[in-house]
Amino acid sequence: MISIDITTNGAEITLPPRLEGFLNKQRLAVLNKAGARAATNAAKEYHQEFKDAKKWRGKRYLSGGAGRAGEWADEVTQAWTTEGSDENGAVISNDASFYRHKVIGGTIKPKNGAANLTIPVIPDAKGRRAKDYKGDLFFIKTKKGTKGLFEQNGDDIRMVYLLKSQVTQDPWPGALPDTESIAEGFTGAWVSALKVESSLL
Repeated sequence: MISIDITTNGAEITLPPRLEGFLNKQRLAVLNKAGARAATNAAKEYHQEFKDAKKWRGKRYLSGGAGRAGEWADEVTQAWTTEGSDENGAVISNDASFYRHKVIGGTIKPKNGAANLTIPVIPDAKGRRAKDYKGDLFFIKTKKGTKGLFEQNGDDIRMVYLLKSQVTQDPWPGALPDTESIAEGFTGAWVSALKVESSLL
């Protein structure tokens, strides 16, 4: 899970004299809750625009496959939620699968005792485990040491899955919404809620 803390505790807030003493803990909690909802929506909008601009697609992106194109990007967008808020600020979070890895990067290793990761290199293999692939696969290790699962392709052969003992990935550029988008959403809603609250005096 990725969490973003938005802290208002200690912020310098200037109010007209008639509203001095207005911002007690209870009112701050109300304002921060409104800000948190807006910050959550700002994060969702950021990732919707990120998806629409195809920014989740790297230079090795494979289209097609098992019919799941775009589903993960939608999951990331919709997974933003308000985790909590109080008089000190708010926390919004995202627990979409693999999203944390996209934000911080890291090393991926095989699971369940497997010797290698099976990395699809053709669209038909995308979203499918090697054992679920429709063709007859066979193992080849090239002279340069590259290992893969191949299939017959007419009179030739082609690699379907690259085999790697592990893969290290850098953080994905722009995976985390920029601070300005979150702050702008939070502040706008906070000020609007403040106007509503103060008009009730």
